Amino acid sequence: MLAFALAAPGLSDVAQAQFAPPVTPVGPTVLADPYTPAVSVSTVGQLGSAAGDTFIGQQLNFGAGFGAFVGPTGRLRHTDHDGLRNAATGARGSAFEVDEGSVFGSASADLPGTYWGGRVRVSGLAGYGRLEQDSVLPGGFSAEADLGIFGASVLWSSGSFYTLSQIIGLDGDADARDANGEYGFDVAGYVTNSVVGNTFDAPASWKLDLRAELGHYDIASDRFLIPGAAETSKAGAEAWNASLTGTLFTIMNLQGGVLRPYLLGSYKHVFDEDIRTSGALAGSYEQARDFGRAEAGFDYVQGAMTYGAAGYGEFSADEETYGLKIGASVKLD
Repeated sequence: MLAFALAAPGLSDVAQAQFAPPVTPVGPTVLADPYTPAVSVSTVGQLGSAAGDTFIGQQLNFGAGFGAFVGPTGRLRHTDHDGLRNAATGARGSAFEVDEGSVFGSASADLPGTYWGGRVRVSGLAGYGRLEQDSVLPGGFSAEADLGIFGASVLWSSGSFYTLSQIIGLDGDADARDANGEYGFDVAGYVTNSVVGNTFDAPASWKLDLRAELGHYDIASDRFLIPGAAETSKAGAEAWNASLTGTLFTIMNLQGGVLRPYLLGSYKHVFDEDIRTSGALAGSYEQARDFGRAEAGFDYVQGAMTYGAAGYGEFSADEETYGLKIGASVKLD
């Protein structure tokens, strides 16, 4: 009788809809959200850039002069981000928080003699970093990344003028949880920096160090599968940046050692930024490209030991970051 009623001519559309059997979709339904992997790889790029800034500061801030140095450095950072924007629509994704902790050891040595009328310092670092990212929305996304950090730099200086080039590599893995389910991927890439600077005399016993920097990072995941997808996905983030940094410092004799307090201000512009996912998860994202930074810290040299600590904040229209770093080094010769 039901079959007859469904087929009877003249039955209204409403009645047909009422008695029509449900339609079963063909194949699995996959909630393909590309946002979380994009956030993860772009945050890894920022970690590498921050590690690069710390490494540059170490090469320029050794208060004990030339020689060979080894020592550890630890960093903690917290970021509040308003969310990446979809490059096609301008819609903003979920706001998120990032907590980062990293520790690495570095070694520096000055080559004997002069080269092109100046001195040369070579340095290397190796360490570990961890990132934890969480959406501010309940039930949103979260991700963790564990990374190996390694790199090298070359500093050339003559009098008050210097130039420095460095490269830092990152290699690790990430685990994510979001609307796609739980999944993981490997992530790797590099950060490069080229710096030119000069130190000028300032009023009283202060000095002003000015430096210009060109930086680049390129981070990518391997191909990974989200639950229920037949096609793999891949995430990547790449960007260039140009910055100008001024550091005001002085040298003070204190309790048998030398204290170097400093204040730092910096402006950075990011360009050619590309944050994207492809494959089963596909999307392209962008964020604010102008950053300001303020930092206060000190280096203290006593005998063969150098100690340093600093606190800083970095801000853009989309995010704010606060961090602490502390380190020590020993002069070997």
